[in-house]
Amino acid sequence: VYDSAAEPIPVLYERILADGANLIVGPLQKPTVTALNALNPALPVLALNYLDPEEVPGPGFNQFGLAIEDEARTIATRLQADGIDRALLFHNYDDWSLRARRTLAEGDGLELTVQPFTDLRTITESVGTAMHVAGSQSRRDELSRLLGEELEFLPRAREDVDAVVALIDNTEANTLVPALKFHFANHLPIYASSQTTRRARSGRLNDLGGFHVSELPYFLAGDPVYARLAEPFDLDNNPFASLIALGSDAFRIGERLSPDGSVILLGSTGLLRQHADGRISRELAWGTISNGRVRASRPEAGVGAAD
Repeated sequence: VYDSAAEPIPVLYERILADGANLIVGPLQKPTVTALNALNPALPVLALNYLDPEEVPGPGFNQFGLAIEDEARTIATRLQADGIDRALLFHNYDDWSLRARRTLAEGDGLELTVQPFTDLRTITESVGTAMHVAGSQSRRDELSRLLGEELEFLPRAREDVDAVVALIDNTEANTLVPALKFHFANHLPIYASSQTTRRARSGRLNDLGGFHVSELPYFLAGDPVYARLAEPFDLDNNPFASLIALGSDAFRIGERLSPDGSVILLGSTGLLRQHADGRISRELAWGTISNGRVRASRPEAGVGAAD
């Protein structure tokens, strides 16, 4: 084990060569991944983060991490499988949410109405805008003004959307649910990222019943690694639990690296595929919130049992 925070990457790389290693796993932080790639290492590398798009990986430089883009593509695949053509997408301004929104917007075959939240106080108003309820109210006000009298009125929401995509945190999700109900949208299925539920405090999932959530198999499918580590590392409350899953898969991937772009394995972080550019992508599993817990739902096509 080499501490990339204690010494410069070039110094550590020379020591790794001198020690006779035949595979480098890591580093984890993006700047040190970039620094290692700049050395054009002769040893194969399994970096635990990703280079920026404009950076070209050297030969044998593989990249694996917990990119939110993988989760967004998983959501897009599920929407397509469920026959969703038009969706409302709610997001906040956190970096992960913006990146996920960008990935979903770049996909084909899905018509999105994108509505951001600036803070909790604007969620109800934002839902009304996205559902066109505010426009319905404006038309009523204008008609009342023209006629010069008060009108009995029931706002109407749009009916041309099939689902809601929520790229928001748990607190925002708990505010979104009553806002959707208030604006006549509580019948729409909701697809959410793991940030909506991960590490939610006790009771904070009770009102999110029916949410479809993309999640690491690690947390859903009786992963044997999770079962062994859950108690000693308190994984249910450990903010770094997903990094333990990442490390577990990195260990497995090390002996399976292949340039043919095939499925490597069904791991703790998802169904893993290696691509020609050295990136390893993940297709996450799906859970449904029921009785305050995220429970594994139907498996994705082609996903089998973990080895």
